[in-house]
Amino acid sequence: RAGDEGVVVVDTVRNLLGIEDENNNAEVVRCLGPWVSALQGRTRIYLHHERKTGGEHGQAIAGGAAFLGIVDRAIELRFDPSDRRRRQLVVHSRIVEAPDLLYELTAEGLKALGDPDSVGLAEVESRALLALTEEWQKTRQVLAAIGQPGPSPEHLLKALNNLYRAGKAERDPSADRRGATY
Repeated sequence: RAGDEGVVVVDTVRNLLGIEDENNNAEVVRCLGPWVSALQGRTRIYLHHERKTGGEHGQAIAGGAAFLGIVDRAIELRFDPSDRRRRQLVVHSRIVEAPDLLYELTAEGLKALGDPDSVGLAEVESRALLALTEEWQKTRQVLAAIGQPGPSPEHLLKALNNLYRAGKAERDPSADRRGATY
């Protein structure tokens, strides 16, 4: 708290601040409040855990509602059930709403994919269908035609194979293997 850093990360809030009962809102405010006051004017990141049962609209944050109430925003990290390399950041804000963000771990590092709805499988199928032409195209060509935010090549391949199985696209060869054109 005494430093002059512009960004302060407080890891494992419950343990570091000595919160004995995280469900007690008064205790959460008593322990976290002085940090919030002392760090005004700086970017503050408090790391805390989620409930094992999860939840929506901030309900996944473990403990009392004071954890969400005393900070400006909570950013929840969720696993993407359709792709183990993807994570979704869900923002809960009491000031200004912010869009959610889907990102993926690639060989080059983390890559922001954009709005989760725009790279969902149904949306990718729809965008891929519009990108297909009368001429045969490789997956990378379809990916380039889709534009941004773009899905991962694997996600696009799932979408193209779904379109093929539904009879909305052709694949050569028809066998499910790498190197096919659509």
